Amino acid sequence: MISACSVNNKSIPDPGNINVDTTGALGTFYLNVTGDSSYLLTVVAVDTIVQDSFAVAGADFTRRDEVVFTTGQAVPGTYYTEQSPPGITGAVFLYRKRLSTGYRNYAMFHGKVVISSVDLATKVVRGTIDVNNQYVTSADHVYYLKGNFIMKYNN
Repeated sequence: MISACSVNNKSIPDPGNINVDTTGALGTFYLNVTGDSSYLLTVVAVDTIVQDSFAVAGADFTRRDEVVFTTGQAVPGTYYTEQSPPGITGAVFLYRKRLSTGYRNYAMFHGKVVISSVDLATKVVRGTIDVNNQYVTSADHVYYLKGNFIMKYNN
C-alpha cells in the first residue's frame, strides 16, 4: 500500500495507481516520476555499449529533464544502484531535473535497472527501470522513477 506523507515542510503526494505507457518506439521510452511531484517523462535517448557496459543518455523535450544511466554489463540481469555489497553487479543512474536557473542533479542511489533481453542480431536491448533517491540526505526532493525501455544500441 502506498500513501502520502510529509517530510519537514514538504508534503509528498500519494502517487495512486499511475500506469506507465510502454508503447514507446525504439529510442523513446516513458518514465513515471513520483515523489515530491508526479508526472510522466517521455525520454528520447541514445545509447551505446562500451567495453561490455550499457550506457543511456536521454531527455524529455517538453519538460527538458534528463536521465543518464549505465549498467556494469550489457547482458540480461539485474543491476542495482546501491553499489553494495562489494562485487554486486551495479548500475549508476542520474536524474537531471530542469529548473528555471539550470539543472539540479539527483543521484538515484536506490533501486535497479533490469536488462531483460539483448538481441545481438537486431541490437535491441529491453528492460525496466525502478530507481529512487529516498533517504539521500543531500537531496532537497525525493523522486521515484519507474518505466520500461526498448533501445537499439550503437557500438
